Amino acid sequence: MEERRERAGGGVVLLVVAVLALLVGGGWAAAYYRAGDTLAHGTSVAGVRVGGRTAAEAADVLRAALRGRATRPITVSTTRRTLAVSPVRAGLGIDYAASVDQAATRRSWRPAKLWQHYSGGSDLDPVMSVDETRMAATVARLNRRLGTPARDGALAFHGDRVQVTRPRTGHQLDPAETAAALEAAFVDGVPQAQLTLHDVAPVIDDADLQRARNQVVNPALSGSVRLLFGATPVRLQPRAFTAALRLVARDGRLVPRVDAGRLARVVGDPATYDRPAVDATVRLADGRISVVPPTPGVGYRADDVARAFGRAVRRPPGRRTARVAGHAVPPRVTARDARAWRVRQVVATASARTRSDRLGPAVQALDGAVLAPGRTLVLSQVLRDLDTTPGADRLAGALGTAGERAGLEVSGDGTGLRLRNPGGSAVLLHVTIHGSAHGSGHRAGPQWVVRVQAWSRG
Repeated sequence: MEERRERAGGGVVLLVVAVLALLVGGGWAAAYYRAGDTLAHGTSVAGVRVGGRTAAEAADVLRAALRGRATRPITVSTTRRTLAVSPVRAGLGIDYAASVDQAATRRSWRPAKLWQHYSGGSDLDPVMSVDETRMAATVARLNRRLGTPARDGALAFHGDRVQVTRPRTGHQLDPAETAAALEAAFVDGVPQAQLTLHDVAPVIDDADLQRARNQVVNPALSGSVRLLFGATPVRLQPRAFTAALRLVARDGRLVPRVDAGRLARVVGDPATYDRPAVDATVRLADGRISVVPPTPGVGYRADDVARAFGRAVRRPPGRRTARVAGHAVPPRVTARDARAWRVRQVVATASARTRSDRLGPAVQALDGAVLAPGRTLVLSQVLRDLDTTPGADRLAGALGTAGERAGLEVSGDGTGLRLRNPGGSAVLLHVTIHGSAHGSGHRAGPQWVVRVQAWSRG
């Protein structure tokens, strides 16, 4: 009997244990599945309770609660003044999804984890989003309104006087420090930020001004400057040339800079001092053709003048002369080109008679003229007073006839005659005038014969 009772009692115990196990296991499973994808119940972000909700639900709750923070101005202050900053304009915002995601935890069967989910949680800071471009622009605006920039010292010439700008220490916000202060005020929800202005030293200080006076200003104003264009001297006085001289900051020092354009207005157009190149040509002497070699020219540019002036203006009195280094100007026709023409013989002749004894200078000016390929001879440009000279039309007629026979393109007549060499070889004009015997009757009196020979390739 007792044995049967013990068996019955043991069965009851097992049943109770089984029931308890089912109850505990069921509760455990229920707690696990109920936790689901929700946040820990005690979680809050920026003081807003979001625990026990899914991430999407929590983000909506957070957005509704913190929406006003983005439009609430942040008051920024320095020891000088106070301004209001719009968070939106400063590029400040809240990433609601990321703010919620930082509180998310993985679901677990472990009792400690389940206990933490239902009883734990913490208050988290919101995750910010910052538009760096807008933030940089906001800091720059604050610097302009709250700070003062450093002012570099400067020296400026005005005639033979110098205007001095004294250097000044500036007071500026540190960009990184200011951005951090704005972000902290926005995150903390306390829209106030105390900003610090830092001293900024000028790049050009008093010592730099004194150095520039000693090394540049005083020598520049000590006397005139003499520039040599070949053998042609040009003297410049300080009252005039300082208009082209400036002192600019470079690597923390004031250095002279010459404005080539302004200096050219003081000196004059550098091209007026050019020595043009002389082309190679051919000439006739004693019945023989020879090649005359070319002479290179010299040209001057505004930069050439500025470099020479820059050297001379810093020298002491007595040594303020500099030669302008011109550049070589090559001739258009070289000796090789002239030899390639192969001008060797007479290819055309023409003559004309006149009673005028005043054609000598015109003949002398035309004798030896060379028309290189592509060149044009305009009679009125060679002989500007020819239209008033008796017999000029006879001279022009002989030139036109000889030129046409030599293959030149002839246009115009009289003093408007034009001879153009279309190409091939050059044409040399040999022009002479000789007296003839006296005529008779109504033609009595001395006569002159103008002869034109055209020499070219045979």
